[in-house]
Amino acid sequence: SNLYELPQTIHDLLENYRFDYEGLVRFITAVIAGSAPVNLLELLDKRKGRFKVASKTEAMPFENHPHLDILCAHLIHRIERRI
Repeated sequence: SNLYELPQTIHDLLENYRFDYEGLVRFITAVIAGSAPVNLLELLDKRKGRFKVASKTEAMPFENHPHLDILCAHLIHRIERRI
């Protein structure tokens, strides 16, 4: 589909929707399998490029975020699996 067909696509989905339990389980399984164990609330703090550390009140640069290594390792692993 393209953006110009979006209204028709939404209409078709609303008119022809059928609950698919197995499809939902497959989707959730794929999301979990493709996830990294990071705290997005800390990662996506309201101040761009900053985050809060629970034990401290001051902000740190994003490069020092404790989950950055976990996220990078996960992304590298996912890329290598597809090559």
